[in-house]
Amino acid sequence: MLTTTNQYKLNKSISKGWTTAGLNLAPANAAALATGRPRLGTVCPMAGACAKACLQYTGLNQLTTHAAVRVNRTVQLLDHWDETIATLIAEIRKLKSKHKKFAYRPNLLSDLPKLAHELASALPDVQFYDYTKIPRPWERTLPNYHLTFSYSERSSWAEVEDCLAHGINVAVVFNRRKGELPRKYRGIPVIDGDKHDLRFLDKPGRFVGLSFKGALAKLPAAIESGFVLEA
Repeated sequence: MLTTTNQYKLNKSISKGWTTAGLNLAPANAAALATGRPRLGTVCPMAGACAKACLQYTGLNQLTTHAAVRVNRTVQLLDHWDETIATLIAEIRKLKSKHKKFAYRPNLLSDLPKLAHELASALPDVQFYDYTKIPRPWERTLPNYHLTFSYSERSSWAEVEDCLAHGINVAVVFNRRKGELPRKYRGIPVIDGDKHDLRFLDKPGRFVGLSFKGALAKLPAAIESGFVLEA
């Protein structure tokens, strides 16, 4: 099965009455590096400092066996796109039939709009959602595809303001080791994005505050780069 149905953050949705699943690919250019095939390129076109603090370095994701599965899955998608999309559609349809409230995140560790759009268009009765670092996300939403913009050191404040003006919330990684999230950041309300992953339930006009998930030793560099903000 290509779909991931058991992940710490996804499982938090259960408390809200939802079942969520998603697709775990090898982030950024990990598949290209692992296979020695540079033409595979990257599945995260806006990757920057986040690549060093990616969720692939946390929990069970760190295991070499899990990394190998992600690489194989990514190669399968990129080499056999149509066949893999068809398989994913069948998996999602089957999962949806078993749950009253079901949502799917196509890009758990990637940022591929084409992937999300093909799945969401094929399954209009399924709620899809993602985080994205690619600017102007409001141009890529669909009635059943919700996007949250992920702020990084490569983002501009103008891009953030544009997202908020178009009803797109902005996820920000804060240094929470110093305490709780701020109630507001730059005058904009902050909600706790670590409580669950159901971003399509969030009210618009918000920052989605997230904690740094990487190793503690990587935190200073993440702060210095601008990827992690001080609350």
